[in-house]
Amino acid sequence: MSFMELFRAPSLWVEIRPESIHLHNGAAGEDLPAAWEAAGTPDAATRDRLLGALARLAPRKPWQARGTLWCALPARGVSLRPVSVPATTQTDVRKFLALQIEARFPVPPDQLAWGWSEPSSGAAARPDGLREFTVAAIRREPVERLAELFAAAGFNAIFGVAATLRCRPLPENAGDACSLDLGTRSTECLEYGNGVPTTLRSLPWGLGDLVDAVAAELAADRNEAAAALAALARGDAMPPSRRAAIAGTVERAVAVLADGVRRPAGAPGFSRILVTGISPEARLVADALAAVLRPLAVDGPPQGTLRPGLTPAVAGLRSATTGAGSRLPIRLAVAPPPATADGGGGGVPSIPWKWVVRGGVLVAALVLFPYAEAFVGRPILTRRLAALRKDTARLGEIDRRLEFLQYVTDNQSPYIDAVYVVANAAPPGARIESLSMNRRGEVSIGGYTQMPQQVVDFRNKLVDSGFFSGVVLEEQTPIVGGQPRVNLRLTAQWKGPAARESLKLGPVLPDPPKTNAPATNNAVPPTRPAATNGPAQS
Repeated sequence: MSFMELFRAPSLWVEIRPESIHLHNGAAGEDLPAAWEAAGTPDAATRDRLLGALARLAPRKPWQARGTLWCALPARGVSLRPVSVPATTQTDVRKFLALQIEARFPVPPDQLAWGWSEPSSGAAARPDGLREFTVAAIRREPVERLAELFAAAGFNAIFGVAATLRCRPLPENAGDACSLDLGTRSTECLEYGNGVPTTLRSLPWGLGDLVDAVAAELAADRNEAAAALAALARGDAMPPSRRAAIAGTVERAVAVLADGVRRPAGAPGFSRILVTGISPEARLVADALAAVLRPLAVDGPPQGTLRPGLTPAVAGLRSATTGAGSRLPIRLAVAPPPATADGGGGGVPSIPWKWVVRGGVLVAALVLFPYAEAFVGRPILTRRLAALRKDTARLGEIDRRLEFLQYVTDNQSPYIDAVYVVANAAPPGARIESLSMNRRGEVSIGGYTQMPQQVVDFRNKLVDSGFFSGVVLEEQTPIVGGQPRVNLRLTAQWKGPAARESLKLGPVLPDPPKTNAPATNNAVPPTRPAATNGPAQS
């Protein structure tokens, strides 16, 4: 599958017959039984079967546009009339034809689905300045209902007349000809004049009448008669008497159809008759019709088995709507179609290439964006890698400095912590006159207190702080006379780093304010840091 086919909308070709509906997507098809309501629309069961077949034969992807459904309508309700209008531009043809339809048809143009055809796009005008067109029209309501049904399945429907599609276009010098399509209870008869469709009729005779005649001749039921006709059409072996009886019955039954095809006395006869159908019995009818209307040339359907969905009308519809310059012989438009060079016959809707190209550019941008990003960002990444390599060369120096700082931090003596613990443990009124410490953790404290009991309290607080492992009172000398005081000298040893890690030393900072108070000119007194036992007074 090519890239453009991913965005191509699906196409489907459909023929609607009185007793069946046939669908084909170009590769596969389906044949559906059909039943119709009084208004000419399919009943509920037929609608369900039709929607299911549409979903199977032409599934539409979410990113694809609505599909195109070409639909060939039966002859029932279709009126075909020749109309002459003044030779004018193609833009004004529809206006003139609408005036002729309003004058010749019992229904106004806005209540009809109609279209037209002409012998060729460059046909010359007649000596009186008029051009001949063939106008086909049908009631608008049934066509609109079908268009709505197909639109619900995601398709834009374009309608044509099945009778004009079953045989190849005839040359203009072909004279008068007739095309017959055999149905179950009716036969569509389309008459041509010099290659142009002129009259479309529905004859009240069909293959069902032929089956009834054979059943009466053989005194059998309809199923046995239909099987006998099929065997005769296939050329199966059977008794000569039975074969002759069936062949004679077929010829007598087809004589009724021949009477409906013959033109009145004095009118020019047909140069040839084309017979089509969707069952093998159509070949028997063509042979019997040739025997009845001898020496008139009668062409029957081609030999071979019909594929599902590929009826003569569907094959002609597909051939008329594919390829360069393709167009429908007659396009039945519910709404006025855009002007075309072929005089309104209607061609294949063009693919929105603008949106296809935009989608392709977007997909290409999404695919190529990572590569473009790498190409554009390469200089930036090169500079970043150079900076990283330069920083990597400095990592050795940074590691050495970090190790030195960590060594200094791990081995520095806790002089500040020791002073803080001594200051918190000193009793009120005490004075520290000497404080000596060394790296081995030996501390010597000299000073005095006001009361002897304060010396004991001072030592106990130093022990309880957990900072020192041993506190010894080396000297305690009371002084008699003058101001009472007791001289003291203590020695201690601080604990190792592991034992000091769990201690909470240092002042406790105050909590920050929760709201922004307005600024004032009053000085705020400093907050006194909290301590375990209160700071010593000097």
